[in-house]
Amino acid sequence: WRIIQLITLHPHLLRQMSSIRDLFVPWLPHSYSSAGYVINRAGMKQLLGQYSAGQHGESLVFRLPDNGVPPFFLLFNSTQTFVATRPLFTLSSSVSGAAGVQEATLAPRRSVQLVPYRS
Repeated sequence: WRIIQLITLHPHLLRQMSSIRDLFVPWLPHSYSSAGYVINRAGMKQLLGQYSAGQHGESLVFRLPDNGVPPFFLLFNSTQTFVATRPLFTLSSSVSGAAGVQEATLAPRRSVQLVPYRS
């Protein structure tokens, strides 16, 4: 594994996966959610290698598709990813705004510049 998606917010998929004995299964495109996931070092190295376009001064520059692909799809579909077949934790209403948690609690180490990917 490179990424483990700890929770999916897709209720129909959760009902389907509730009968699976395994705790984790290979990621499925319709198991959307970036509410909780873990990336190991090898996975992060692979993602950075795939999307990094280098540096511009102190900023990291990334090549990303400009065709409206959701970020979680790029993340989970880019490397060996597994999804939990049952919720491993419960989101409270105060954190269900998802992305705001990371922005509010983590100070960036470097600035990041996103540029459209052109193949």
